[in-house]
Amino acid sequence: MKKVALALCALLASSVIYYGCTPSGQEPAIESFRLVAWDNANDGQIDQESGIVHVRHISSGEQVMNVDYTLSDGSEITPDPQTLIRNWPEKINFTVKNGNKSKEYTVILSDYVKPEDEQQGPEWKITWNDEFNASTIDTIVWSKTPRTQSHWARKMTDAEDLYELKDGKLFLYGKKNLNHPEDTIDHLTGGIWGRDKKCFTLGRMDVRAKLTPGKGFWPAIWLLPQGNNKPYSEGGELDVMERLNFDNFAYQTMHTRYTNLVNRANPKNFTTHPILVDDYNTYSVIVSTEKVQYLINNEVTHEYPNLGLEYQFPFTSNAYYVVLSAQLGGDWVGEIDLKGETVYMSIDWVRIYYKK
Repeated sequence: MKKVALALCALLASSVIYYGCTPSGQEPAIESFRLVAWDNANDGQIDQESGIVHVRHISSGEQVMNVDYTLSDGSEITPDPQTLIRNWPEKINFTVKNGNKSKEYTVILSDYVKPEDEQQGPEWKITWNDEFNASTIDTIVWSKTPRTQSHWARKMTDAEDLYELKDGKLFLYGKKNLNHPEDTIDHLTGGIWGRDKKCFTLGRMDVRAKLTPGKGFWPAIWLLPQGNNKPYSEGGELDVMERLNFDNFAYQTMHTRYTNLVNRANPKNFTTHPILVDDYNTYSVIVSTEKVQYLINNEVTHEYPNLGLEYQFPFTSNAYYVVLSAQLGGDWVGEIDLKGETVYMSIDWVRIYYKK
């Protein structure tokens, strides 16, 4: 077996997914393919029939720090993938040869973002992203949120019809339960999170999303601390977007032990801001050692300073994972009355930035 392997450092444990039958013997083939982008190891999804290899969560070729691939016995590959380090194109064709046989492969960066589309100016650079251009949710990064007794999660389900990837977008649905008699709950919703899989520290997160209205619909985009389940939000919670019913604005709130038990008003821990109700909006949070900033459509909506008080600013002490949830019902949003309609939150992308 010919194998090219370079040392890598990855936060994610991952595995290669194969489609079709992997050629054996002297047939030329790429049997595994991995790109390392800074602190992420990204395994390719290889379709042996078409020769297409999709690699996720790499927004630009300059992020590619390493390559690790396995070829079938006696095979060679051209061009040499190592020559593309730090300058990997969005799409590149390779030829794998074994004697007089050859096979063509195309490696595609599924989450590639053109420089002009990064949006946030030269001081910010994408370090990780999911553009939802694949046919399935990446279970190496995301899990479906489980049902719990928390108000936001009482209707959650892993049923496939509450989740859809199409046209480069993730749809999380909320609807009356008509198709799952085994589940006695009245309404069902879909949600995903990165808990125990993918988390982030200081920097910026942008999520571009569209929300449909509905009585009792409570879609949300938020961050929770990895491995910190202490009561009263001691680890900190960052609610980047919450919308209730038919509101033409979004709530943005931070919760800590300080805001829950000491003082919500000084400094003020929430804001509301108008949104485009029939279109996509970009919801953002920037976390630094000095403050938390919320933004909508790149406009700063609220700042929460670090006052150095006990329990007041835990956001520099924890890593956070993303929660995307199409919630229905609960004390805050009120009763559900969808009148037979299906509501949804459509997520165009999730992008994590570091400051240069």
